[in-house]
Parts: sequence; structure tokens; C-alpha cells
Amino acid sequence: MSRLKILSNVQTKHLGGITRHVNGLINAIEKNDDFFLYGVEMSRFSATKTKDSQLQNFSLKRINFNEPYQEDFFKNLKSLDDLKTKLKKGIDLYKNLIKEINPNFVLVNGTYWEPWLLITAAKETGCPAIVYYAGSISAEIKKFSAKTQRILLAMEKEFDSSNVVKYIFPSNLIKNRVEKEIFNHPINNFIVIPNGINIHNEKTNLIKTSAVGMVARWTHVKNPNYIFDLIKINKKEGRPLTFNVVTDISENNIKYNKLNAETNLYKPMEYSKLVDFYLLNRVIICPSIFETFGNVPLEAVSLGIPALVSRNMGVADTFKHLGLESLVVDFSNPQDIFNKLLIIQNNWISQDVIKLVRDNYSFDYIYKQYLDHFTTIGDSLIPYKPMSEFIPA
Repeated sequence: MSRLKILSNVQTKHLGGITRHVNGLINAIEKNDDFFLYGVEMSRFSATKTKDSQLQNFSLKRINFNEPYQEDFFKNLKSLDDLKTKLKKGIDLYKNLIKEINPNFVLVNGTYWEPWLLITAAKETGCPAIVYYAGSISAEIKKFSAKTQRILLAMEKEFDSSNVVKYIFPSNLIKNRVEKEIFNHPINNFIVIPNGINIHNEKTNLIKTSAVGMVARWTHVKNPNYIFDLIKINKKEGRPLTFNVVTDISENNIKYNKLNAETNLYKPMEYSKLVDFYLLNRVIICPSIFETFGNVPLEAVSLGIPALVSRNMGVADTFKHLGLESLVVDFSNPQDIFNKLLIIQNNWISQDVIKLVRDNYSFDYIYKQYLDHFTTIGDSLIPYKPMSEFIPA
């Protein structure tokens, strides 16, 4: 088999789950000479602050691009066609890269504006695509205006494309949502591969503590305000618990001072430091309104720390497979959750479960599945030939 060439959108400047996913995939490909991954990162900061990089089986091209930011950009759009016009430069950049690299397929990571640029470019050039369905943009915009929601839903619907040869979903939860609410039809060309986690191989020392931890972006879909419900009950009950929070809340947010006063507040951190944060806590809470998977609770469990997860998280199925059904909860009643937090203080995750997580959800195990599927897909594709029309730079 000749080496498979893959073009993909990546992000390296954020510390969230998708960045850890991309890094895990890059590390797996670096160990396997059957693949070469061309990564593209678009950012208004990329070209000025960081340079392109080259590894053995991976190259990263950073493109300075005036990226759109949340509703500040989208609220002024009139339609999806208007979005295509405003972001035509980005689509053309990807079209030119597809012509230049001639990949076997593109790997589309996520469903926001940059992955949409890549799927649009692949569609217009006839290049096969694999979509890693990390996140669902339409699930994160419930507080946007009705017009903006319609445009972004229309944008996400465009991932339903005939040039997509495989969808990779991290959970059945997101697969079912996409079928029912986005594409409005069953999806046949899919696989479900749960997210891998970066396994901490050193022996961990669990401490006696009453601390409850939370790691979440300060955004509606992650439900970070839930911590204030627990803080209120904790005061009423005589403060038996303490709270540690990792989040990206702005200091200009009206809730910042209260959060900083009532919790031990931390800024987002890299995984190596996040391990130390997990170990400060007796239990982790994940009250997300919706999450396609949810790395945080699985990372905590791999260290022996229980995590309460919302039923609306993809990782809930994984917890059930691990025999942790009692940790999958309904967060609608904060008092019930508070009571459960007091009870769970007396329980650790068993060594058998820790071993199951480390054996079956490590980066090495999960990304071997990715590469096996890439090989099978690559072997089945007719070699891609770029369309001949000129694409202006």
C-alpha cells in the first residue's frame, strides 16, 4: 500500500478536548509511516505568533485568517450564501491546498466554521472526506438569535454530503442527534469510536478531601452556572464541601468575582497539569446540557476519582459499559446531586475499572482503530484526481 495522504483542519492553540484529540492522532501517525497528515490551522494569530512545523509524518501549515467570532460575526449574516461569500477566501485556500497536496481524502474535525470551510472545499473539488463529528454547533447556540440559529443549522446540515465516505462519531448520542435533528435521515456510512484519553502511567496518590471539582468552558452547553446551585446549598448545609473549578470565564464577566470568592478558581491548563488538578478532588461533576462525548470524567476515572456525568453526555454510555451506571445522573435537582456528592465521598473507583479504562480508552488503543479504518477506507477509494479548474489564490 502506498502512503496515505490526509489533509485536515487542526487546532493547537486551545486546551480543550478536540486539541487533545488532534494531538493524539498526530502522535499515532508519527509512529506509522503508512500515513502522512497535512494539518492546517487558520487563525488571526497563527502567522504572526507561530510558524509552520514539520515532523516525520506530519506537517502543520498555519494560515493567518480573520476568523469569525461567535455571534459578533454571525448576527450580521443574512443567509448561508452570505456566509459563503464572506468566507470565500477560506474555502479557496482549502481548495488550493487540495489541488496542491492531492490527498487520498480530507479529515474534517468538528462542525464549526473552519471544518465547514474544509468540507465545502472538498465537496467543490470532488475530494472524498471523512468527518469526525466532534461537537455539534447547533447544540451550542441556543442563546443566539433565531436568525443566527437558522444559518448555523443550515451550515451544519452541509456536512450531510455525498462526498463523505465515513462519519466517525464519538458516541451514539451524537449519532442519533445528527440523524434526528440535523440530517433528518438515517446514516449508514458511520462508525462509533469513543474518544481516547492521555493515560497517566505513574502511580497516583489519592488524598482524603471533601473537594468537588469541575472542568468546563464557560459556555451555556457546558452548564457551568450549576456550580452556583451547589454553592448555595453548601452554605445552607454548613459548608461540608469545597469547590475547585477550571474554566475560561472572563474577568469581565459579572459572575467572575462571585465564582472567584466561592471556589478555588483555575484557568484552563494542559493535561499534565490537569492530572494534578483532578487529584485535588474527591469527585468531579459534569453537568453538561449536551456533550458529544466528554473527556473530563473518563480522565478522572482513569486516576481513580469518581465523576458524576449528565445523561446528555456521550460518555454516559461508556460509563454504563464500565459498570458505572450509578454515576450517570439527572442534574435537574441540585439538592439530590448535593446529597449524592456527600455519599460518594466514601467511594473510590475500583482497580478493575481503572484497568479497563486504561486498556480500552488509551490514545494508543483508540487511534489504532482510527488508522485501521483509514487504511480500509483508503484501499477502497478510487484515487482522487483534482478538478482542473483554476482556483484564484
